[in-house]
Amino acid sequence: LPPGTTFEGYLKDMGLTKDNVRHSVRKNLRIRKLLEQKTSDLVAPSQKEIDTYYAENSEKFQMPENIEDRHILIAVKPDEENGVKSEKLKKAQEIRKQLVDKKGENFAAVAAKVSDCPSKTKGGQLGVLYRGQTVKSFENAAFSQKVGEIGPVVETSFGYHIIEVLGHKEAGKIPISDVNKYISNTLISNTKIMSFIPFFMC
Repeated sequence: LPPGTTFEGYLKDMGLTKDNVRHSVRKNLRIRKLLEQKTSDLVAPSQKEIDTYYAENSEKFQMPENIEDRHILIAVKPDEENGVKSEKLKKAQEIRKQLVDKKGENFAAVAAKVSDCPSKTKGGQLGVLYRGQTVKSFENAAFSQKVGEIGPVVETSFGYHIIEVLGHKEAGKIPISDVNKYISNTLISNTKIMSFIPFFMC
């Protein structure tokens, strides 16, 4: 339940009673139990079945180009004077130089200390980014940098960024080895559903 919400208050807002909820839970438990009984003898799909699903659903396993990166932001407000902006740019350039000189070995510590982005709590880590997820100037710089490289200071509407790319994957099909387990679980789930349909049609 959302913070500050009581169970009784939630039921009232949803137009439900405790009896409604009990009935719903009882029904769902019965359905789950029946589903388990009807499908308890299912066996895991063969590798051939997994390979066939992978081939026939190729579009599901296409991965767009993406990068994994971290950054340090020296924030700039839209109404700040040019003199202030110049000082902040100078600060960003000095931080970048320090990082380059030490080959980025203390990037996380520096980010935690000086970055104005909430990602500072994670050492500047932004996770995996796809094209179109961030502002264009940041995207263009990050996607054109080499892995492990600390690029030139980049200006965006948020301020000045120092970016390090940790990984870069080109667009392509995800290897079957990476989705083997996912496909197996999907096939098992589909089999359970299909075996359960006749029960509702009786």
